[in-house]
Amino acid sequence: MAHFLRLILLLSMVLSSYAHAANEEIPSIIDYWSKDGMTVTKKPTPEESCQAYTAYSGVSYGSVTKVDNWKYFCNSKNGNIGNITAHEVCPGGVTPTILHTCLVPQCAAGQVRNPTTGTCQESCKSGFVSGVTGSKYFGSDGSTDCLSNCTYSIAVDMCIKLTNGQGACVGQYGNGTGAACSAATNNTALTPEANCMSQGKSFISVGGVTSCVSAGSQGSQPVTTKNNSSSSSNSSTKDANGNPTGSSSSNSTTNSSATFNGDGTVVVVTTTEKTNEDGTKETKTETKTVSQTSYCAENPTAAQCKAATDSDISGACDAVACKGDAIQCAMAKEQARRNCEWFKENAEWKSKGEALANGTDTTANPAEENNRTIVNLPTALDASSPISATGIQDRTFAVFGRSYTLRLSELNPYLAVVGYVFMALAYVAAGRILAGAV
Repeated sequence: MAHFLRLILLLSMVLSSYAHAANEEIPSIIDYWSKDGMTVTKKPTPEESCQAYTAYSGVSYGSVTKVDNWKYFCNSKNGNIGNITAHEVCPGGVTPTILHTCLVPQCAAGQVRNPTTGTCQESCKSGFVSGVTGSKYFGSDGSTDCLSNCTYSIAVDMCIKLTNGQGACVGQYGNGTGAACSAATNNTALTPEANCMSQGKSFISVGGVTSCVSAGSQGSQPVTTKNNSSSSSNSSTKDANGNPTGSSSSNSTTNSSATFNGDGTVVVVTTTEKTNEDGTKETKTETKTVSQTSYCAENPTAAQCKAATDSDISGACDAVACKGDAIQCAMAKEQARRNCEWFKENAEWKSKGEALANGTDTTANPAEENNRTIVNLPTALDASSPISATGIQDRTFAVFGRSYTLRLSELNPYLAVVGYVFMALAYVAAGRILAGAV
């Protein structure tokens, strides 16, 4: 019996050591949430969680005050709005140890552990990745994007402000960096605006209808293009006799952007950063505004300049000519026709409005002192009686040869009072008429 128990104990020890060998110990994951436990506030740092909480609450972010390692105060510009608390978790629901670690199964062959989530995933490739590298990107500005838990470089070609006020950029995915990630991708589905941007054009939106137009067209949304380049140089120093005494090298990176505005101008910003051999850096930024004609003369291969040369919309009203996408051409023609109808039917009022706006209106302003008509109300109102103001006279008549007198003149004082009452009522009515006209 004792021998049998020893075998069972030995077998349990072997199984325990095998199970332990199949696990690995990793640091526990600390997340920071708002007191309400909203998923949108679940972030890797208390500052990021508070920023998400203030944005969700519609207030401006202020700061974070640390109470202890597990509790923080989230402050807006106007003061504390709530608490941010830390939560320690492990992948797969494993309970964290007292040393703030997690004992989790090892990743299978060909998998790596995501440093943010702690879960196992397929190894991220570096370099060219089929199906990703070279594909289109439409989202926020940046240099990298997290796609399927792997990090890829992105090359942004141009950015624009959308009709909803948000900014967006188009570009292409580059090579994979080989690093794992867990953030949501910034890439979104292509919109009508993004379709215009991918052609190197801007757009105009009227009544919810988006039409592609050449960048810089009147009324179009400003478009910002980007271009990055790098170079290196080597130079040698010589003495008075021409003998080499040493050498030096430097690397420089040039980032330039060109914003095509809707008024025919282009704002060019060029930033050059030079890194010397000793590690010091020199940065120079130059900003200039030129006409689109001048810019395209110097940069004829720019997508926006080529798109302007191959303009897809020309003419006006019912004579609009268009080439390119059939649906967009139909929308552009309909949009032009409606604009012409509006200007034609409202030409008189449009000209009056423009005259008022630019100060060329010739209509006399009745509010100016020279154009005012002054009326003296006390003298302008005629309160005299249109009939003789002698009052009612006594009436005398005879009956059977005898004379009688009817004393009607005794009513005159009372009738005079009634006359004043009617005059007062007339003044009140006139006052109401004048007050309503002011």
